[in-house]
Amino acid sequence: MTDYQPIEYSLPPDCPLVLTPDQERRLEELATWLAERAHPLGLTNYPSAAAVLKHHLSPNFSLFCLVPPPLSGPVLDLGAGCGALGLTLALLDPELSVLLADRRRRSARFIALTAARLALPNAHAMQVDAEALAKNSPAAFNLVCFRALAPAPLALALAAPLLRPDGSVAVWHQSSDQGFLQPPPPWECLQTADTSLPGLSVSQMKLAVRG
Repeated sequence: MTDYQPIEYSLPPDCPLVLTPDQERRLEELATWLAERAHPLGLTNYPSAAAVLKHHLSPNFSLFCLVPPPLSGPVLDLGAGCGALGLTLALLDPELSVLLADRRRRSARFIALTAARLALPNAHAMQVDAEALAKNSPAAFNLVCFRALAPAPLALALAAPLLRPDGSVAVWHQSSDQGFLQPPPPWECLQTADTSLPGLSVSQMKLAVRG
């Protein structure tokens, strides 16, 4: 991997997250690795570290506007893709256990390689779809995260059986997506925050009534 150069990231206003110099360095390393290795595999559209940081990593910081650090785990990154979301959370909180699940073998293998490359023992990759994971690990996660997983009714239906009774979902979505801003019952949207990426928001929601 080539030497990375300092690149800019954005923290949302009033975000309680404070990055250490080591975390900043490792985020740059993650961005560079994803640009150099995930892009040729078709796991990201962004071939530069700056673009990866802008589009994939910086928007994740807004979660901490909704759920102040430290996060309570375990956390599931559902439909993890290149792993940018779950790997960012694992990097920012070494005590947090993060499972990154994707049904594609290519994604799972790449995430496992990346976690090893960045020395993130708290990030674990699994090749599995949501239905199979729910059968093997029902009600196992305190927080289920996803971005661009599926339209709201389907995505929330996939997440529901994976949540602990007091757990919640964090979803990154288009700011105008009413499916997540006003989710179907029995879901309720607790709060929404803008991200550093214009037009992209993150919402936290819970099941008002569990089946």
